[in-house]
Amino acid sequence: MFALTTADAAGNRSRLSNFAGALTSLGGPLATRPGPGIAPLLRPSGAPVELYWRGWGTGASQKIDIFDVAGRRLRTLPVGNALEGRQTWNGRDDDGASVPAGVYFARLISGSLHVQTRIVLLP
Repeated sequence: MFALTTADAAGNRSRLSNFAGALTSLGGPLATRPGPGIAPLLRPSGAPVELYWRGWGTGASQKIDIFDVAGRRLRTLPVGNALEGRQTWNGRDDDGASVPAGVYFARLISGSLHVQTRIVLLP
């Protein structure tokens, strides 16, 4: 979003103009992929892990769950009801404990749609 003001030669300033804004593409690793998805910015990643996601666009609340290789849910990251965005996982579980380096899975749940990606977390 942006707005403008002007100033004359005497330094008098105008009031703030109307705000204008535009929705731009999120970019990142999902930029060229159509449809819902989730992907880390870097593979492998050190903590924090930047996750790019694109949901179903239902307007319903969405979340990203982080799982270990045994299928245990370690962390839930709410992402709201936007169509797409970025979410950061700090490499910790829901109790705040650091997880060890290894392979993890991030699952975006958007309405009835589930998409997931693999995360290789570096020490």
